[in-house]
Amino acid sequence: MKALECPHCHTEMEKVPEPDITTDVCPRCGGVWLDKSELNVLATGMAGDIEYCSIDQEKHEDRFPVRKCPKCLNQDMSKVNLLGYSEIIFDCCPNCNGFFLDKGEMYDTNVHLAGLTQDEIPDEYRGHLEGHLVTSKRVSSVVLGSRFGLGLMVEAKAVDGIRISVYFKNRPDMDLRVYSAKWNHKFLKRLGLFRKQDIETGYPELDNAYIIQGDDEQSVKALFKRSELRNELVQFAEQRPSIFKKPGSLEITDTRAMYFEGPYVGNVKYDVKADPSGIVRRLLRLVNLIESE
Repeated sequence: MKALECPHCHTEMEKVPEPDITTDVCPRCGGVWLDKSELNVLATGMAGDIEYCSIDQEKHEDRFPVRKCPKCLNQDMSKVNLLGYSEIIFDCCPNCNGFFLDKGEMYDTNVHLAGLTQDEIPDEYRGHLEGHLVTSKRVSSVVLGSRFGLGLMVEAKAVDGIRISVYFKNRPDMDLRVYSAKWNHKFLKRLGLFRKQDIETGYPELDNAYIIQGDDEQSVKALFKRSELRNELVQFAEQRPSIFKKPGSLEITDTRAMYFEGPYVGNVKYDVKADPSGIVRRLLRLVNLIESE
C-alpha cells in the first residue's frame, strides 16, 4: 500500500504499528494521521465518543492553512475543536472522518481531558518500555455491601482497581490464555465444566497454580517445556507480589500479559516508569520469555 503524504510538510508518512491500532506518523514534522475511531483509542481520560463530540458546523481557525486529506483525493479538511470548546484545533476530513494532529497535540489532548474528567477512568500510562507497549488503567466499579444499624442497610461503594498490561511484539497466535487458578476454578476443572478445557502441561507446580488454555495443545505444551518460563510463573504464584496491599491476579493472552489488583476505595495510581513494586519488570520478563521461542 502506498505511503500517505503528510498534510503539513508533504513527507511520506511511516506506519507505526501498535497492538491495538496502526498510526501514520511523519518522520519530519511529527504529525500524526488517525483513521476514524483511532482518536478515541489514543485519547485517554474520558469515556465516550470524543471524535463525534468534536465535529460541528462552526468555523474554527488555527495557525495552519486548510490542508488536504492524505487519503481522499483533493478533499479539503475542516478545522474542528476538541469537544467543541477547548483551544485545541484538529484537521478532520469530512469524507472519511480521519484526523490529522500536529506534533504535540495528542499530549495536549490528554492533558485537557484529564483535567475535565477526574471522576472518569483514565489511561494512567501509555508508552513503550523495552520495545513493548505498556498501559496502566484504573478499572472502576461499584460494589454493594451491607451494614447493621437500626436495620439492615445496603450501601454502594465506588471501588477502583488497577490493571497493567504489557503487549507482545510477536503474538503467540495459539489462542493462549493463562490465569491464576482459584479454588472454584479447580473445582470446575475437576467437573470438566470449563468452556475450553484446561491443558495439563505435565508440570504439577505450574498446573496447580494456573488454568492454561489454547487451541493448539501441542504448541502450548511445547511453550511450557522451557524451564525459565515455568519457574517465573510458579514464582509469581508463590510470592503473590502486589503493587499496594492486596496481591493481585495474573493473566496472559495472545495479545498481552496483564496484572490486576484491587478493589480499593478511592483513586489508585501507579508510577509505571519507576515501578517501585517491580510488577512491570516481571510482566516484561514473562512477555520476553514467551516471545523467545
